[in-house]
Amino acid sequence: MDRRRFLAASAAATAVAFAPMRLSARDAGGAEALAARLEQRIAPLVRRALEEWELPGGFSVAIVKDRRLVYQAAFGKADREAGTSLAADALFPIGSVTKTFTAALAVKLAARGVVDLDAPVQRYLPEGVTLHPTLTRVPVTLRTLLTHRQGWPRDNATRRNLRLELSNGYDPGIADPASFSRAEFQRGLALTQATLPPLEWSYSNLGFHFAAHVLELASGRGMEELLATEIAAPLGLADTRFRPSQAQLGRVPAGYVLDQRNDRISRVPPWTAGEVVGGSFLFSTAGDLGRYLATMMDRDATARLVGGRQWEAMLLRPYVEFIGGDIPRQQALAWQVTVFGRHGTIIRHEGEADGHNALVAVSRQRRLGLVLLTNNPFDANEALSLRLLLALFQLDAGEAA
Repeated sequence: MDRRRFLAASAAATAVAFAPMRLSARDAGGAEALAARLEQRIAPLVRRALEEWELPGGFSVAIVKDRRLVYQAAFGKADREAGTSLAADALFPIGSVTKTFTAALAVKLAARGVVDLDAPVQRYLPEGVTLHPTLTRVPVTLRTLLTHRQGWPRDNATRRNLRLELSNGYDPGIADPASFSRAEFQRGLALTQATLPPLEWSYSNLGFHFAAHVLELASGRGMEELLATEIAAPLGLADTRFRPSQAQLGRVPAGYVLDQRNDRISRVPPWTAGEVVGGSFLFSTAGDLGRYLATMMDRDATARLVGGRQWEAMLLRPYVEFIGGDIPRQQALAWQVTVFGRHGTIIRHEGEADGHNALVAVSRQRRLGLVLLTNNPFDANEALSLRLLLALFQLDAGEAA
């Protein structure tokens, strides 16, 4: 399996062909008829990707239209070695998609006056916790942290990875949860140095982990509790957790990574959360993330979640432009804003935790959202998401390719 085949697939997305059909969650044929039509269009694309790219795992897909979850399906394998199929309710580590939940929590707490997004965060830190001088060249605020504009490195100096060197010599970057204890994380803040000038965009897991830690300190509540009470419960997200139960962990598929040195696939275990979370470590399902997008695609629904229209606008306002994945993007609080050709603006985020990958994307103009989760390598998820998004936009417009 060649990584170049994944990348070439995104360029081949325009070759998708289908008959015209407009999408509507209130279709005259009812929800079942709409789901059947989507099955006819979406399933062949996913199955073709699994076959063409010789992928070991599977894909879990959810599609939202007009705030309704109109399609959900799973394809491929949960465990190639055991031969088990991927279930629609499979639980995935969603990597950096976690950041969008952290941003929503920050805005919601700001709306209540628990935190100030523009105040120096040192006011919330306990005595004895210090930041390396290079991290504080400009005031460190939640707003700059949540828009990757602090100039901080991707990860903290005290992060360690589990030693999982595989038979082919590949060693994935799976984080050691012990290095994310609160004590270790706070110790690392004094040791970690900035890598870019302040206010220059620089993607930082450290910045989001630190922002989440500040939310915990300011509210006196852990991220697990904040997520459960402020987002999961109001939206009915039963499977979105930092620390899943044993029963839930039994639904996590095996993870597969691609060693790019030799194009070999290796199996790796799922990530496990340490004490400090917020930049990653969240688990969820396609169905839960679909319900999450059903809220995010609607301004009023998002405003109800975070505390009002003023705060909804703050969450999704672009702050800085950057180049990501060779295309121009704009950075909101966690969310990235892109233009999908002539089909308009989408807000999106990807997540990568070695062996499991996630993508969420939503068009507010079209009121259309896509969730794509996989236990295949990252490039496969990115390439397939482009195919599916293009097909959905064209279907929604009633166009034929």
